[in-house]
Amino acid sequence: MNEVKHSSSKIFINSSNTKDWAISTTNTTLNLQIQPFILDGYDSSHFIIGLEQLSIPLSVYAVNSQNNVLQINGYTLVLSTGNYTITDLKDHLNTLNTRFVFSYSSTKNLMTLVSTDTENLTSIVIGSLTTAQKILGVVTGTKTGLTYTFENMVNLTFTSGIIVQLNNISTTNRDTVNKGSGSNLLARVPINCAPFRILNYFNGNPFYSVLTVRYINSISISLLNDDLSPLRLEGNPVWYAVLRVDYADKVSMQKDKSAYEDAKQAEQSKVVTIKSNIVAPPLFK
Repeated sequence: MNEVKHSSSKIFINSSNTKDWAISTTNTTLNLQIQPFILDGYDSSHFIIGLEQLSIPLSVYAVNSQNNVLQINGYTLVLSTGNYTITDLKDHLNTLNTRFVFSYSSTKNLMTLVSTDTENLTSIVIGSLTTAQKILGVVTGTKTGLTYTFENMVNLTFTSGIIVQLNNISTTNRDTVNKGSGSNLLARVPINCAPFRILNYFNGNPFYSVLTVRYINSISISLLNDDLSPLRLEGNPVWYAVLRVDYADKVSMQKDKSAYEDAKQAEQSKVVTIKSNIVAPPLFK
């Protein structure tokens, strides 16, 4: 056998090149071509990969175009995108339609809606076009009466962490959403700074995920919210990441090709011989 020695490498990612954007309007999913990493078929090692660095300007809005609609009794209220205090949010809701009055309980962190449009109405209907369920705590459906306290608490955080996903490479990780044998999720970085600050993450000794592939010539990487929806960075600021690629066995043994093929053929011959020596039992004694 021949000894094979491996050395680690890093992939430096920069989101500034619009040609790398998988979606023309956002830069949080990138498709990158790289110089290939190749493991020979006779090499017993495996690729492992980890997230070493991540730097992201958190130009995020808790209320954005994906979660700013509230439909009440057929009327559509559209919240302006941005970041709000709960008082500012309540005041803004009260300017959108005079038929509806919103209040907020600081002791319970719940909002209440009162409909002043009493003509021919005995209930409040939260319509299916509503997208503001998470931030407002509202639940779609018909509510008896003209006063409705939302079932869930107000939540004005956009996400508590950023998930890094490799779209084109499976690992041996597991997650509770993708319940198959592998996952594309690489790492989760907790958010420890306020919006419009730079989130900096560095781990000189990252957790490595074992890859199931033996050839890598491209990386498709996405930044996700905790619910696995795409992270939206307003204005598409440039962000950076560093991935470290290493090997499960720094020094592995590489079999001679001819010996490998001979051994494989011998195993196949054993199977054929065993099958040919099987004698069917007589039907009648």
